[in-house]
Amino acid sequence: MSSSSGAGDALPPNSQDILHAGGTPSLPADELDITQQMFGDAFPELARLFLEDSPPRLVALYDAVAARDCASLAHIVHTLCGSTSSIGATKLAALCGELETRARNNLIDEADHLAQAIKLEYARIEKKLDAML
Repeated sequence: MSSSSGAGDALPPNSQDILHAGGTPSLPADELDITQQMFGDAFPELARLFLEDSPPRLVALYDAVAARDCASLAHIVHTLCGSTSSIGATKLAALCGELETRARNNLIDEADHLAQAIKLEYARIEKKLDAML
């Protein structure tokens, strides 16, 4: 593995697989359109709730990563993983799941990279949901 000169430059191998999985049939980048079809008229409310609840959770995630607090991080990411799965943000849920597994196993050395990947993917999902509303 090559060393990284800056935060977010390189991702751990599992994270890179997850990030690039958006183009593979086994793990689509998201299923927001499918979720919208399933929820119909209730989708805007679900999307707004997700968009309101997620930013404070992301801040708590970044704080837990900075503090190297594995227990808090695992709890926060578990909650975020559930909400991202519910909305159909498949790749974001996979990234959260990877970070949760690492936090539960006290493997926090790659947490900064995963947190950066989560931040970028959340921004993509947020933009797409805004366009859908």
